[in-house]
Amino acid sequence: MDYSRIDTTPGTRSPLSPPAGWSGDESDYRALMRGRYDTACWIKEAALASYRYPITVTGPYAAEAAEILRAIRDKHGFRVWKPFEIRAQQREEAA
Repeated sequence: MDYSRIDTTPGTRSPLSPPAGWSGDESDYRALMRGRYDTACWIKEAALASYRYPITVTGPYAAEAAEILRAIRDKHGFRVWKPFEIRAQQREEAA
């Protein structure tokens, strides 16, 4: 899977996307991702993909998702290799 662009819009097929129709705030989003982390290996896989290429996160929860990915990468990453950037893209930049 290519994790170079991750969309956090609810209902999209992305590892950090809430389910369709979901409307929580940033705190709810973090809780949702914490709950998924234990059962979804692809969140960790997405974070570690930053050792292969830069990652751009878009959508309404882009900032939170980028923070989550960086935290997972820093906790579980390969300290010997330098990772690429994980960047949250603001809505204005996405156009």
